[in-house]
Amino acid sequence: MKKLSGFTLIELLVVIAIIAILAAILFPVFAKVREKARQTSCVSNMKQIGLAILQYAQDSDELMPTKGFAIPNGNPSGGDAYVSWQNIVAPYIKNGAGTYSGSGTENTGGVFACPSNPYHGNAYASNGGASQYRANYGCNYNNAFNTSGSGDGTFGDVGASVSLAAIDSPASTINLIENNHKSSDWDINIINPSFSADDANAGFFAGHTGTGNFQFNDGHVKSLRPDATLSVADGGSAPVNYWTKDNKSFSDPSNPNAASDLATARRFIKDTKVNFPG
Repeated sequence: MKKLSGFTLIELLVVIAIIAILAAILFPVFAKVREKARQTSCVSNMKQIGLAILQYAQDSDELMPTKGFAIPNGNPSGGDAYVSWQNIVAPYIKNGAGTYSGSGTENTGGVFACPSNPYHGNAYASNGGASQYRANYGCNYNNAFNTSGSGDGTFGDVGASVSLAAIDSPASTINLIENNHKSSDWDINIINPSFSADDANAGFFAGHTGTGNFQFNDGHVKSLRPDATLSVADGGSAPVNYWTKDNKSFSDPSNPNAASDLATARRFIKDTKVNFPG
């Protein structure tokens, strides 16, 4: 009688164990590869937006967009309505809006949407204004050194534009930042954030394996840890402060609010949510 052959129970268990070990090793690798692809898409988005910003500036006597603008008599209750900066540069972008069907309806695509960011809200609008753009990228506005109006970032306040000539080093000055909050989509004011530290969406978005994408005034995009945007003098690792148009550190002696500005900037960075989608 012919003897039947087959795998023993121990052999089957060994094979199952090997498969389980390989899965445990490879699945995180696959997740990182998927995230890298999403991050590359996000970089492409920010480069397109950056190009649109520069095109707008060239058409506007070398003035940068403001963080938002007023729509005269746009408020149904009377007065002006306000919408964020995306509405200014959108005409220069072919695929800016994505899917949208009215005020209060979330946007699901377009270059203003980071594919990794779980926050799907629309950009900031007030007093009857309606925005059709995803709130995933905020502009760099801050009023360090007691500046007002055009501020000390690359984007000015409503009605107060920053001149390209006022930006000392475009390659070392941030234009756009990834964020999690519709109010910070209006602007990222690192020294005076528009939300509290205990907000669930406070801080930057650093979901690209612990980094976020930052678009600079010369058009290039770089993936950085948020603390790498502060100068060494401010406790970061950057050679200069990437947040101010003259690249002065927040702790510079010429800043009358140096202590409070630096403390707030550091807290903002500390509050960053390091998400890692699978």
